[in-house]
Amino acid sequence: MSRTIIEDRCQKLDPSEIKPLGDRVLLRVIERTRSVEGLFIVGQNPGTELCIGEVMAVGEGILNTIDGTLFPMEINVGETVLTIQYMGDQLKLGGNPYRLVRENGIWAKVKLANKDAYEILDLEPRFACILVEIPSEETVAKGRLVLPDIGINMKERLATVVKVGPGQWHMPSHLRISTGYEPDQKVLMTRYAGAEIRMNGKDYRLVQCDDLKCIMEGELDG
Repeated sequence: MSRTIIEDRCQKLDPSEIKPLGDRVLLRVIERTRSVEGLFIVGQNPGTELCIGEVMAVGEGILNTIDGTLFPMEINVGETVLTIQYMGDQLKLGGNPYRLVRENGIWAKVKLANKDAYEILDLEPRFACILVEIPSEETVAKGRLVLPDIGINMKERLATVVKVGPGQWHMPSHLRISTGYEPDQKVLMTRYAGAEIRMNGKDYRLVQCDDLKCIMEGELDG
């Protein structure tokens, strides 16, 4: 991870001539220019800021360090993806922002209704990323009262799994390692883990599998 900013001040470097190496991906950063209902909310609460971009070029694949083969990139030129603001190297080419990111730093593929406003229609988590919905009201679990938003000193919060990524690659077997989570499961997660998003008028959080502490198997009654 890096915050390096590389700027082509002479404006002689053509982004189309950049060929990422290995598992790196070149993104043209989509800058949000106006605010509307249904956009991503960034920076209002503790958490991580997002960066959305269009894929301009991809490397040859993810190296299997055991046998030297390559795992497929599974990202195509022209797709819109979501990464985290601190991931990769920041580039300034022709006065426009770009980002060079490792593939595992791309947390999701997204579909946008309006690129200028970050209006999101759908999201597909990648690797071990999980999309969860945070309850906004008091929830009772097994006779105990769980208050998701009672204060900043609480380290955990309740969430519902919405979508699950396919998991990380397992080098020896060439297979995916499942996250072990499924949609509709109730989980306990680190309170400010991941990145806050707003999709179709609802609040969600995109987190890593390691941010989830346990599955709540008991009946939850509101």
